[in-house]
Amino acid sequence: MAFIPLRNRVSKILLGVGALIALGAQGSTASNFAYHQDASSVSSGWVVVDSRTAQQCEVATIASARCLPAADFFGPHRRLASIAEIAWLLGTAGLDGNESVLVIGDDATDRDFVAGMLFIMGQRQVRILADHVSRLVSSNKLPKYAGVARSQVRETVYSASSRTRNVVFGLELFRMYSRGAEPRLLDGRSEKAFWGLDSNGRRRGGHLPGADHLPAVKLRAEVSRGDAIGPAPARGPFVVYGDTAHDGVAFFTLVSAGLGLDTKVYLPGWSEWATKPWPADAVSYPPQFAAIVQSPTATSNHSQSWILPSLLSGCLLAGIAAAVGFFIGRKRPA
Repeated sequence: MAFIPLRNRVSKILLGVGALIALGAQGSTASNFAYHQDASSVSSGWVVVDSRTAQQCEVATIASARCLPAADFFGPHRRLASIAEIAWLLGTAGLDGNESVLVIGDDATDRDFVAGMLFIMGQRQVRILADHVSRLVSSNKLPKYAGVARSQVRETVYSASSRTRNVVFGLELFRMYSRGAEPRLLDGRSEKAFWGLDSNGRRRGGHLPGADHLPAVKLRAEVSRGDAIGPAPARGPFVVYGDTAHDGVAFFTLVSAGLGLDTKVYLPGWSEWATKPWPADAVSYPPQFAAIVQSPTATSNHSQSWILPSLLSGCLLAGIAAAVGFFIGRKRPA
């Protein structure tokens, strides 16, 4: 079994998140973006968004929820749609950004991703229901309704201003490193991925330089229990990331809404950083990419290997030509 060093593990302190934040008035980030335990206490003024598949949502959901599957935010090859495209998508769900929204679902990562994208897009208030909606519906704890499928055309114009301050791009991070201004980074991937033991199909394994490890799986369980623990000291802003935009935004929701920390998200995550010639810690290379990494040196050596034989051949030919010329010159009549 590989030894996993203890350096860079995130130190933790109890942040006093003894219970999930209840619904409150608009104001700070904590009141605008938080987890919620009891859907029955949500007032009629809240719009419910179901992050499950359209088929699941349309069959049975709560409070006539609007169906907005997490998969709809992505294009071909799991490419995250642009801000303009996502604004159009939200308009097809009848959202204009001024609503107070409760996001529900079964898959925690999908649910938290949709909630995080709504918050980043500028939704006025976003709450995340901690319980699984299918469990609530099947147990008859809440009335069952058919979900409202989103339209194929935009029903309203999504007019909220996106919270771009909560997003950071790879080139920005690289420039921070170049200036020696390292950000406070939190990596939400698995321990094996963090230490480069599992590259998950990427060109290299490892993590961003100086990042602390705060596994999303563990943090999500703590948030659900109401005893979440965060990094110490709790001074931000923190930059969080995952493997892709999907799990990265979901991790952003956990840290921002679950811990109430000032948080930015590096959207592409390790899937982009691993392809760039940028620094990293605990770097490893999968066998299929190790040869590619070594090939420039091999190619360089190979390209230089012809020089010496060519020089020797050239000298030999020049010597032969000189000798032939010498003998021909001697035989020329005076």
